[in-house]
Amino acid sequence: MLRSPWPTVGPDDHARLTTPRAERGAELSEAQTVAWTHAAGSAPRVLRWRHLGLSADPLGGLGRLLRDRDPEEVQAWLDDGFSLLDTAMLSGMALAGARDWRAAGFSRRRCSNCCVPTRP
Repeated sequence: MLRSPWPTVGPDDHARLTTPRAERGAELSEAQTVAWTHAAGSAPRVLRWRHLGLSADPLGGLGRLLRDRDPEEVQAWLDDGFSLLDTAMLSGMALAGARDWRAAGFSRRRCSNCCVPTRP
């Protein structure tokens, strides 16, 4: 039997994703619930991302970041002053390496189309 590439959201997951954040939900609309579950892959991951404070609005080009990285790992980047876009652009690099590049004067804004080496 073929497995669907789209995440399945059951009634309990749906309820948690549409529940207000004050009640430990994700506080998403129906359309946002669909977009988020497609981007993050599962309701528990959506909740973890939303509890970091990410907007409920459309995610733009952050889908790969949301699927490939753990929210807690990205939180360390945000705490270090990197934006979500910085974190997505440098996704193949360790945080320490990204700090070194930043200390050398490189930034996403200054170097949006340069090649940034990734760790081996």
